[in-house]
Amino acid sequence: MKIIFLKIVLLVLIMTVSCGDDGTGSEGTVIWPLTVGYRWVGTMNEYDPYGVLVNSYQYEFHVRNTNTISNKTWYVLETVALDDTVTYPQFLANQDDGIWAYYFATEKSASAVSSSLWLEYPATVDDSYLTGADQNITARVASTDAIVTLTSGDYSCHVYTMTPQVSFPTVETFYLVPDLGPVKLATYAPGPDDTPYLSRLWLLDYSGMSQ
Repeated sequence: MKIIFLKIVLLVLIMTVSCGDDGTGSEGTVIWPLTVGYRWVGTMNEYDPYGVLVNSYQYEFHVRNTNTISNKTWYVLETVALDDTVTYPQFLANQDDGIWAYYFATEKSASAVSSSLWLEYPATVDDSYLTGADQNITARVASTDAIVTLTSGDYSCHVYTMTPQVSFPTVETFYLVPDLGPVKLATYAPGPDDTPYLSRLWLLDYSGMSQ
């Protein structure tokens, strides 16, 4: 009986360790699963302050690879436009309290923190915290059950707003489905009279591993 019991304990330990190795955790535990090669492809629409569509193009999030920093694995998330223009990559990792981001010190951010919580999960509505390299962005959980309707169906989303601590901020709003990732991104910029308007809207078309 002791041998059987020890085997069961060992199996549980192996399963527990394995859960965190690929950046995804066990089922139902992460807000944005991270797997090298996975893509979230959608359409980005850009609008002027009067609601007129001025541009539309394919835009995707792509987990390119991993990078080990101080013995910790970080997943490199890039955003790629239709013309293959790659923006500044994010270094992300899932932890027990959500997704953390790693920041590199620069001349402009010499006092930057090395990492901070980016997307809290599990989360409670109205939770707020500081994030960003200089801890100058206020993250807020706006909802945990907002419905986003896409051609593929209805999705219950966690909604996070990212508001820089400046006079007239451009606010990023992320809509994420646990264990699926992003399905919608909305950017609100200050208009001519400083009233926020929807300047960019991204909706998920499909997701999956790179071919």
